[in-house]
Amino acid sequence: MSDHKGCSAEGNHITCIILNFTLSKKINESIAAASESKGEAKAIYRLVKNNKVTEEVVLNAHRKATIQQMKESGEQIILSIQDTTTLNYSSHTKTEGLGDFGASADCKGLIVHSALAVTTQGIAIGLLDQKIWTRDPAERGKRKEKRQKPIEEKESYKWLESMDKSQLGIPKELRLVHVGDREADVYEFYDHAISNDQDFLVRVVQNRKTTEACKLFDKVKNEPSAGEIIVEIPRDTRRNVPKRTTTLEIKYCRVNVLEPVNTPKEFRKNASVALSILYVQEINPPKGMEPIEWYLATSMDIANVDEAMELVRYGL
Repeated sequence: MSDHKGCSAEGNHITCIILNFTLSKKINESIAAASESKGEAKAIYRLVKNNKVTEEVVLNAHRKATIQQMKESGEQIILSIQDTTTLNYSSHTKTEGLGDFGASADCKGLIVHSALAVTTQGIAIGLLDQKIWTRDPAERGKRKEKRQKPIEEKESYKWLESMDKSQLGIPKELRLVHVGDREADVYEFYDHAISNDQDFLVRVVQNRKTTEACKLFDKVKNEPSAGEIIVEIPRDTRRNVPKRTTTLEIKYCRVNVLEPVNTPKEFRKNASVALSILYVQEINPPKGMEPIEWYLATSMDIANVDEAMELVRYGL
């Protein structure tokens, strides 16, 4: 690597893979500490400073390696797990390109939204997509005005955008299931996925209206119990709650969810979308604790309790 001076597109791609491999072995270390020699460290510093090594080049290197590993995994279903994080670099006063990331107005950093390919057994394969940005400080306090904009002009468009980009180049024999937390509970995300034959599994937070003149949560809660599943709940360090094994009851149904009434007329699309909804509740919580419960929305039909349990495992 120390002799590397040229930077063709293919050269960038190969070198980025080597860079990723070197740094992934010691993710908490500096470049100098992670490198096996001074020559390797020097080559990595030279690579980082090269203007031809762009964010797109690095991401493409990740995607190519990830898709290859997906092909070799033997899996038919891969979870594309999306999530957003913020990076606080307020103490890096000389760093250029930082901006508003949602903390106080005088804090500087970055927002990062990633899509990670994971097997249904929870084994990470690699990165499928990533977007890095900052917010315009002038948009602070304008949440109400943002609601009147089309989804393409909202920050929540990241869910739709990452879904589309993650799907590019995926072999036909592999099926992606796009997984998101409560922030992904966006009507336009559901509509876009179903219109483009994409599967998803999202943690639901909004108790939406349905075509059956009832609210979503009431509809699924009134369904008969489909079965029970025993799971291990990880330790909650924030509340100092130890990990435990518990039993969850599962209910599910198929329902048509109505488009939000506050969607401006000029941006309306399909008046409703068909979703499968799962309701999961802890049966016997520890004394003094509220039972765990959550709702999941998916594009996929649920034919039996085994399929329902499998989807619950995806969402754990």
